[in-house]
Amino acid sequence: MGIFQRFFGGRKKASDGSHAVPTQGGAAPTMNSQRAEFFDAMATEWDTTTKLNQAQEQQLADLIDRLNIPEDAVVVDAGCGTGVLYKYLAPRIGSKGRVFGIDVSPKMISLAEAKFAHDQRFSWHTGAVEELLEEIAPEGIDRIICYSSFPHFSDQKLFLQVAARALRPEGKLAIIHLGSSDEINGMHSDMGDSPVAQDTLPSIRDLTTMAQDISLAVQTSQEQPGVYFFLGASLRPS
Repeated sequence: MGIFQRFFGGRKKASDGSHAVPTQGGAAPTMNSQRAEFFDAMATEWDTTTKLNQAQEQQLADLIDRLNIPEDAVVVDAGCGTGVLYKYLAPRIGSKGRVFGIDVSPKMISLAEAKFAHDQRFSWHTGAVEELLEEIAPEGIDRIICYSSFPHFSDQKLFLQVAARALRPEGKLAIIHLGSSDEINGMHSDMGDSPVAQDTLPSIRDLTTMAQDISLAVQTSQEQPGVYFFLGASLRPS
């Protein structure tokens, strides 16, 4: 069962809209603000709802290993949620490495800050990834990781363009899901009238085409039931 189904008990669209995430009155909210409210509503139960079993934890660790994160790297956790990648990144970045977690949900970021305030190598920031990516680490980024977040970016091609600019020479972008695009998209579509129901993960083939269009070199890719892995590299000259 998918993450959102577990959280909402498998409920689909209600005819009276009773399961929709409430929005503020006044002007129509943007999709990012709707998503922020949606994930804010799930924040306190997120760690429990998204908890991986032992085999999944090992699978994710193996995928993170494939990024070859150098010690002292500058890393962006794009769509970090409550900091679910902390346990995987903290041992890999050395004593001087830095991780910038970015998420559109203020409550998710607040929880990440509360849990990991002891580790000054990590900082947590609220906002749209594509808007913060370049300004958050103007010196350049060694690794950008999108774990279970790419479908929720409003403009995926823009994100790829910004990521390609923000990466240092030999920098890499990883997009990771523990599920294929069909599995992830089916999970989202089952959410009825929620703000994420139309959020889609492109097939690896479509993502590869998108990346090549903006001159991001594709190093490796994999898609099958239970795993989606894309690794792109900066084409910026050294």
